[in-house]
Amino acid sequence: MSASQGPALELLQDAVNWLESSQIGLTLSWNEACLAEALALTGDFDNARIHAWRALQRAEAGDLLGAVAAHRALGLTEGGPGGTWARARRSFEAGLGASAQKGSPREEAITRFRAAHVAGRFGERELAIEWLNGAMAQFSAMDMPWYTSEARALASSLAGPDASPRTREGMGPGLA
Repeated sequence: MSASQGPALELLQDAVNWLESSQIGLTLSWNEACLAEALALTGDFDNARIHAWRALQRAEAGDLLGAVAAHRALGLTEGGPGGTWARARRSFEAGLGASAQKGSPREEAITRFRAAHVAGRFGERELAIEWLNGAMAQFSAMDMPWYTSEARALASSLAGPDASPRTREGMGPGLA
């Protein structure tokens, strides 16, 4: 985790704690899910799982705003040490289902992008490219240049001369 990530994650954690303590639960699932995804992207998989499950518990209570990101965060945690492709895929597919139910092409595209990253880590190159192609088309259509650029970079790494499967440990925690 970089020095700049610490304060950002701490601020997000404080916001989640405040919402929980004040019983303002309307969008708590979104905050929990954002924190879970941020933690997963920095390699803090244990805490990411805790917050993702909290978001999904909120979703079961009718606060659905964070459901997609929570499933996505769980998929990301499965890309870390001790994770399995089967569980990662189930989480990402649940996220894609929730994004379709929500009618959110943005959530769908981000989920496909994150799923492609993890699929590539497990050597599931064809599926990674399939998900990534869908994500890139959606990012371009929605004029999301940062994500489009990151997706192109990932596509290049998957299709390049070194397209052999990478080890999960070799790619590090930052999933862009």
